[in-house]
Amino acid sequence: MPFEYTADGLWTNWIRVEAVLLDGDEEVEIKDASFNVPKRRHGQMNFVMWDAPSDVVAPYAWRQMQEAGHDICLLGSQGNTPRRPHAALAACDASMAPYSTRILDPKDEQGFMEPVCWNDEPAVDEYVQGIVSNQQLMRELGVFVYSLGDEGVTKGCCVSPACIAAYRSYLADQYETIDALNESWGSDYASFDAVDLLDRKDNMEVAAKTTNFPRWYDRQAFARYNLAKLSGRFVEAYTALDPQAKTGFEGTGRFGDDYDAILGTNGFYGPYPDIGDDIVRSAAPRETVRSNWMGYSKTGDALSDAGWRMVMKGMDSIWFWMWSGIGSYRGYLRPTFDLWPATEDLAEEMRPVREGLGDLLLNSEMTHSGIGVFYSVASALSGNIGSSNQFIRPDATHKIWTQLTYELGLDYRYVTSEMLRSGVLDTDEFQVLLLPMSQALSPEEAALIRAFAEQGGTVIADVRPGIFDDHCKPVMPGQLDDMFGITRTGSDEVAEGTVTVFGTMADIPVDLRLTDVTLDAQVESAGAEVLGTVDGASALMSNRVGEGRAILLNFQLGSASEGEESTPDFRRLLDFLYELADVQPPITATAPSGGPLPATETRVWNNGDALVFGMWRQMPNKWFAPKSGTLAGEPEAARVTLPRDAHVYDLRAGKYLGSTDHMNTKLRWGRASFFMALPYKIPALEVAATPRNPEPDDLVTASINLRLPRRADEKFAVWTEVVDPDGNRPLWGQQVVMLDGGAGQVQVRVAHNDAPGRWRLIATELFSGQSAEAAWTVK
Repeated sequence: MPFEYTADGLWTNWIRVEAVLLDGDEEVEIKDASFNVPKRRHGQMNFVMWDAPSDVVAPYAWRQMQEAGHDICLLGSQGNTPRRPHAALAACDASMAPYSTRILDPKDEQGFMEPVCWNDEPAVDEYVQGIVSNQQLMRELGVFVYSLGDEGVTKGCCVSPACIAAYRSYLADQYETIDALNESWGSDYASFDAVDLLDRKDNMEVAAKTTNFPRWYDRQAFARYNLAKLSGRFVEAYTALDPQAKTGFEGTGRFGDDYDAILGTNGFYGPYPDIGDDIVRSAAPRETVRSNWMGYSKTGDALSDAGWRMVMKGMDSIWFWMWSGIGSYRGYLRPTFDLWPATEDLAEEMRPVREGLGDLLLNSEMTHSGIGVFYSVASALSGNIGSSNQFIRPDATHKIWTQLTYELGLDYRYVTSEMLRSGVLDTDEFQVLLLPMSQALSPEEAALIRAFAEQGGTVIADVRPGIFDDHCKPVMPGQLDDMFGITRTGSDEVAEGTVTVFGTMADIPVDLRLTDVTLDAQVESAGAEVLGTVDGASALMSNRVGEGRAILLNFQLGSASEGEESTPDFRRLLDFLYELADVQPPITATAPSGGPLPATETRVWNNGDALVFGMWRQMPNKWFAPKSGTLAGEPEAARVTLPRDAHVYDLRAGKYLGSTDHMNTKLRWGRASFFMALPYKIPALEVAATPRNPEPDDLVTASINLRLPRRADEKFAVWTEVVDPDGNRPLWGQQVVMLDGGAGQVQVRVAHNDAPGRWRLIATELFSGQSAEAAWTVK
């Protein structure tokens, strides 16, 4: 006798249906069948574990990890045949992140990519489809993301005929006419079909790096474009397999990558921790799954620091390497299948993240202090050419500027090339645009930056802004020289000296001496007001541009390390420049004296008329296998000033701090503190359940409410737990509920074998800590 049963969201992802044939009360025959209800767990905060045990203790081990919040397993699924997930993972309701391939760029003796050139049709499509089709069994269980591997490449190309043809097509798209390419390269090709490498044995045009910058750069840019194109093939193929697929790679990426291309193609991106995370949090669509790997330390302090870093960077998943291991970096579980003291500490530290903070932040809007930082592939790579190597490299320069900005209690948002062209840069969101070592700009980018200044923004640059175009071709004069009010006699002379900055600008005084800085020696003022000099030569200049201002530091900020003697002076200079630009942060975070907060990052999220903000004092250890600095020092005092009185809640302390416009706190090393500031006190939580006496297979609906003031649109996170008659709190009954408009609900299906007695649902609001409960009775 056939029958149908429709699965819903309350089901686990592995279901067994059992049918029994009875003759009266006697069992005649029994049959069963299993099926999967895929759970992807998109749109929520997730914890991902690398690998899982597959032997008889697997269910016990995975349950231990589930108790700590891990509901997703990254599992190797490479090979020539489909791999089925471990039965224990299915039984424990885990979702999958199949590690389906690894993108590398090996070459054969001809210089052709192996196993196939990324542009060789139809071989590359067959290659991609072969990998994707092997994930069918994973897909049936429920896939969070499809991983294209870790520690791979973010660029690649070769000299096969197909790849050379693709390169020519790319150049045609970039330049449009062969005359434009010839003018850039100094070549005389008759058509794009005639374009070739200088030497087929020099795949990346390394020889051109010192003789023909645009030729060298275009090959680097193509290799990055080529990777995004390959990734796009996988994205398309996985979407055909699974319409809700999110595809990308992890443990891969660095400053200099084409983040616009990666984020415009992939639905998932998880590089190793670096400044690229700040570019990703600024540029990625909200639905993009973002992460880092962690797990390479042996102390709770260092592990907690890595976990909180991901929360502070706006990521929606935290990935741990790995479940086992007792070597240089321990696994999550001990050989006895319980947690190490360090991972037990980590699990407790991440409790508020998995019990609502993570989801609340995902449903709030990250904001900043009105500071933009420009990033382009061309500027990032320009540090490799000409006399650029005599300066601090672009990646290090960006880290110095952004770290000093953090320590002033401020935050920023990266503006990539694509974001700039799309119109993101406007004076409604930004007061300042920073151009750290931004040597390469397209004419369009230069025009948009100039327009920002004319409309009232402040543009601040260090050495040599716009001396190359977007193909790294030298430009004289520089594309923004007139905006900065300077003349340039060259771009090759580099000097070192002491910059004296003294005077008053916009009624703001400054008096600084910056020693041992690197300067561009071939710049002079041509109308700009000079505020800083080196031996009488102009070093810091400001020029009025329409309603705004352009400020050129004709030198580089030398360090952001607290151990460097010059760091406080660089920080004071940046503080002066931000004051000059009238930067208005959503909150002010300082030391109690009003001074900076070294090694501290502050981030603010808008939640209706409320502010959610976190403060994270970073541990000094390296993120990967640190040998020192993994134990926290004494907590540091901090002071926060709000723009107006608000009702403030301290999540870490579990306290309501009253209605105030300021607060003092202590920041623990590696362990972020989070606060919520609202225009009203959080009302009492209410929970009601219906029906009160359900039958088997009925749905019990628990309605959860905060009676908010009229027109309030803040969201609240509530952690809910089902409690059975014996007082147990099963994992299946635990979840985060987001209250939108103060209301939300939880549904619980009554099973035919539920224990009789009084069942309860307990709800706890994240920031106020207040709880309420409702009950129903199973007969």
